[in-house]
Amino acid sequence: MAPGSGEPFRRSLWITLGNPKAVLFFMVFFPAFLTPASANLGGFLLLGLVFCLINTTYLLLLCRLAGVVGSRLPTGRWLGRVAGGLYLALGIRLLAAE
Repeated sequence: MAPGSGEPFRRSLWITLGNPKAVLFFMVFFPAFLTPASANLGGFLLLGLVFCLINTTYLLLLCRLAGVVGSRLPTGRWLGRVAGGLYLALGIRLLAAE
């Protein structure tokens, strides 16, 4: 798959369109914001565009934050040991809760 081929986009589009949760979400979400007078193709496209812009902005900010935090965190054995210790502590807490 070449990066500029568009294949990753097509794959993710078909996966999203075939996902019943996404289809049900939009079937419930869109009518709540459209009146019968504005429930035409233009209204749906505008609402879809707004949703995509908000989602894209959120994901870009999330990626940026992850990049900033990731560049400032120490990596290597120390981080692996801390993560392992957290998982161990959570496991012990789960055992103690039962």
